[in-house]
Amino acid sequence: MNAFKQVTGMLAWVGVLLLCTAPAYGDYSIVHSFGVSADDGQWPSSKLIAQDSLLYGMTPYGGVSNCGSFFSVNTNSGALSVLYRFSEESGRIPLGALCFYNNRFYGMTSRGGSNDLGVIFSLQTNGTDYAIEHTFAEGDAANGAFPWGGLVENGGLLYGMTYRGGVSNFGTIMRFNPTTKAYTNLHSFAGGVGDGKYPQGDLVFVSGRLYGMTPQGGAHGCGVIFGIDSDGTDFETLYEFTGQWDGSNPSGSLLSDGDLLYGMSRPGSGNAGTLWSVNHLTSCFSLLRTFTGAVDDGADPYGTLIKHGDSLYGMTRFGGANSQGVIFRIGGSYTNLHHFANGGEPYGDLLVVGGELYGMAFNEGANFAGSAFKMDLPTDDGAEAWCAMTYIENEGMGTTLLGDINQRIAYVQHNSNAVPDAAYIGYGLTQDEDDDTWTWQAMGQRPGFYGDDNNLEYTGTLGQATATGTYYVAAKFVKGIHVYYTKASFNDWGNWDTPLYGGQTWTVSPLSAPTAVAGSYATSSNTVMLSCTGDGAHWVNVFRKEGEAPVMVAPVEGTPYSAGTDYPDQGRCVYAGEAGAFVDTNVVSNTTYRYVFYTENWSYYSAGTIKDVLTDDYDPNGDDSGNGVPNWWELQYFGTTTGVVAGVDSDGDGMLDSQEYVAGTDPLDEEDALVMASVFTAGTGGTEYGVNLLTNPGFESGTGSWTFEGNAKVETWASRTDSNGAILSGQWVSGGVHDFATIKQQVAATPGQEYRAVGHFKRETEWGRSTALKLVFLNASQAELAETTHSLTGLNAGTWQEVMISTSAPSGTAYARIVVQATDIQEWNADGTFYVDDMMLQTVTTQDGDTFSLSWTMKTNRIYWVDSSICLTPVDWVNLATNLSVASEQSHTVVDSNMQQIETRKYRVGVRIP
Repeated sequence: MNAFKQVTGMLAWVGVLLLCTAPAYGDYSIVHSFGVSADDGQWPSSKLIAQDSLLYGMTPYGGVSNCGSFFSVNTNSGALSVLYRFSEESGRIPLGALCFYNNRFYGMTSRGGSNDLGVIFSLQTNGTDYAIEHTFAEGDAANGAFPWGGLVENGGLLYGMTYRGGVSNFGTIMRFNPTTKAYTNLHSFAGGVGDGKYPQGDLVFVSGRLYGMTPQGGAHGCGVIFGIDSDGTDFETLYEFTGQWDGSNPSGSLLSDGDLLYGMSRPGSGNAGTLWSVNHLTSCFSLLRTFTGAVDDGADPYGTLIKHGDSLYGMTRFGGANSQGVIFRIGGSYTNLHHFANGGEPYGDLLVVGGELYGMAFNEGANFAGSAFKMDLPTDDGAEAWCAMTYIENEGMGTTLLGDINQRIAYVQHNSNAVPDAAYIGYGLTQDEDDDTWTWQAMGQRPGFYGDDNNLEYTGTLGQATATGTYYVAAKFVKGIHVYYTKASFNDWGNWDTPLYGGQTWTVSPLSAPTAVAGSYATSSNTVMLSCTGDGAHWVNVFRKEGEAPVMVAPVEGTPYSAGTDYPDQGRCVYAGEAGAFVDTNVVSNTTYRYVFYTENWSYYSAGTIKDVLTDDYDPNGDDSGNGVPNWWELQYFGTTTGVVAGVDSDGDGMLDSQEYVAGTDPLDEEDALVMASVFTAGTGGTEYGVNLLTNPGFESGTGSWTFEGNAKVETWASRTDSNGAILSGQWVSGGVHDFATIKQQVAATPGQEYRAVGHFKRETEWGRSTALKLVFLNASQAELAETTHSLTGLNAGTWQEVMISTSAPSGTAYARIVVQATDIQEWNADGTFYVDDMMLQTVTTQDGDTFSLSWTMKTNRIYWVDSSICLTPVDWVNLATNLSVASEQSHTVVDSNMQQIETRKYRVGVRIP
């Protein structure tokens, strides 16, 4: 596709335009004043066409039904005849021009017809045999609505546009076969970047391709110039207006002349409208005229340009001596040929017939209902503005880095008798063609002129190149519709026949990538420390993604990036600023990060420098401070691995911090300690429970020895007694399958032994209907022998509750498994969440005698043991583990029914590191 290219910078006017002394253009006369009678047309807004010594046209209003008229004007006598009067049924308010094909006129009305959305019609030149060829309809993607223009013929087919209709109701490009009556929607406008919106005017054919404009749409919402193949394929925007120096909302239709398309736009920021050209092969946009609306200038151009000789002719709706519009010519110079008065406001296009200009004005005439007028053509085409480059400061454009402004000054001269309308300095990658690699900017951005009044010299600095390479440098002037290039050598004059041939060069080198890139993980602050060395003049941008080798696309030149923002292709921008040291705080432990460093210069970027950083490059179980407790524990409770003294009792509960680490208790909570409690119950029998057979009962080591299935996970905020807990969650989907989740752990078991399964549970207000605690026994082959189930569905919501199952292992048992299973977690129309913590699986023994139960603070990822001895005198305890670190003891005296002492039973519970 043709590359998008725009001329940069506001048009720089230098000096005063050389307004030609008006030659004798001949009389301006009104051929017909509309609205003379109720039968006459009113307020013409399109153009006249010549056919068989008559001029034909339409008005959108007037006639007996005020729906518009079709008329002819005799160029010899000036007589006007109304040939057809539009109506509600036949179509009304024609806003475009007529198209003559196969001895009939074809046209469109913007309203009327059976849907009141416009029609395509045809009729004879005398106004008879009127026929509706097609009726427009809105809401039909294959149709259009409200046409605001005319039809053009090519190869026996008629092409046009509609203001509304199509897929998005933003207008269409359509084709109509007058023979078969077949109607085809070639393109539905969508608006936004790369497309137009609400088209007006006519299409123009150039080399079998259609070109046109829309007043809205595009990247800035200010309209586009587009091209499309006649079969509806290969749609492209040649230019998207900004609403600034280039004007806004292009109006009328395009004029084709060779490779150039000419057109006009409505007022933009700081101007009263513009006149421009665009190369349909290269998309190179050139601003030829900025209207000011002054007494010697036009304002708000609305129609289409015509070419006659070496000049362009057109009209503006306002501006001029009477602020009611002008007829102008632009060739070697700009000249106002006529200042409208008595209403004026020309909307339509001009027509050359013989040596005269014909046109229509919207409000002119005795009745202020519009006029058809004629005027003699001028013969003077104005002076040429020759162009030469005299020298470049410091003998050449030199070398810069990508994105840097070239500060060299280029001196450009024009001939003394014709000041150009605009002067540009430019650079591009091709030596002999003004294509889309060239960027042009207005001269005079650096103040001051050099030389005398008859030999002015412009100065200016070059801008920022968008790619590395060797650029050619040249200058050009615009005078009227002509472009004048400098020749390759200094002090050699070029006129408007001189082609572009850049002789001076400017070398743009790539930015150097940051060097000495370093990155390391700081365990004390859980951050990544990053640093680099830049070139001292440009900023550095740093992007980050997770993973061993993530795909990271380089920054897009011309696009600024901001720190703290995530970009799908580049990653998270973690830094944008001067080169040096900085910190990335948004990291997760045990993760690999890739950082890519770029030098950034006005949104141009160097090649990237990669640095990978691991946030697990330290041992969480190591002891960096050497105080006997691991790094992870110090970070969890004290937020640092330095300055922690393990031999003190920080919370005053009688346990040293080092003992609290071993016990798994909180060193900053005095109520959280390893303390035994005894409960004596008189009676003849009792039950004793063995040590918890499960490992990781509180999920403090993640899933650990547990098996997690379905929507089950470990999280830190759902716990009952410590930092972690298990969560079984489900999401309700209308008509979908309910979620499930399961956690389970099994241990070796003995046949005939009674086992007790205990769990602590909490559910939300709504959760599933099939959740249970299970105690399952299996044989050596993992086949299930028996299962005991306790439903958890009836638990109260919002509070932790304990549930217990007790049963004996059947014959053949090799394993006991504790299971928490949820098969329907969510409730109707609601998500469900179920919390699990502090699970136990113990042996159960029933004995004669008094009941003595033990309890202590249960903590995670520690192995608990219970040791007991029956003695009347103190005995030595057996050290059950070489890593025994902390223990708590209680003694209990067993008595008979007469309260006589029988024996002393001593219990001790301890914790050791595995």
